[in-house]
Amino acid sequence: MAEHVGAPGLTCREATLLELLARGMSNKAIARVLGISDGTVKTHARSIFSKLGASNRTQAVAMAGKRGILKLGADLLDAQPDGDPSLVSDVFSWANRVTRGRQLAGAPSVAA
Repeated sequence: MAEHVGAPGLTCREATLLELLARGMSNKAIARVLGISDGTVKTHARSIFSKLGASNRTQAVAMAGKRGILKLGADLLDAQPDGDPSLVSDVFSWANRVTRGRQLAGAPSVAA
C-alpha cells in the first residue's frame, strides 16, 4: 500500500479511495469505510478522474494499473461482493493500516 505514496498528483486519501474503487465498492460503502460523506467520495473520485485523465471508475482503475499506481492482482480479483459486512470490516481495518503506514513513511496526512 505504501507504494502509492508519491503517485503522480494523488493524495494519500485519493490513492486509498482509488484502491477501494478498484475493489468495486460503491460510493456509499466507501463513505462508510472511510468515515466520510457520499458527496466527499464523489469529490475525491472526480479529482482522481481529472488527475488520471479518466472519464469513469473503470477507466481510472485501468489507467492506474497501467501506470503502476495500482497493482491489479489476485488480491483485487478475490474481493468479496460490496454488500458483505465482513468485507466492510476487513477494508476498514486495511484502510486504517494503509493510512498509518503512509504517516509512518513520512507522507503527508490527508484529513477526511
